[in-house]
Amino acid sequence: MYFVLANNPVYREKADTHYAENTPTKVIAKTPNIAAGKWKLRIVTQYSSGSTFTKDPRTIDFAPVLTVP
Repeated sequence: MYFVLANNPVYREKADTHYAENTPTKVIAKTPNIAAGKWKLRIVTQYSSGSTFTKDPRTIDFAPVLTVP
């Protein structure tokens, strides 16, 4: 899980790698201390249905932009 700066997608902050919950429908993690600005949430996963994993990681960018004052 990453927080990607909306106006500079190269810059990102990684969330804590110890997730409180990580299921196909829900991910709960501690957020890093990120600077003020507009951020997008990005999840990179190899999960697929069942107990198998995909060969290549998939990247999911969530549409709502998060604003940190």
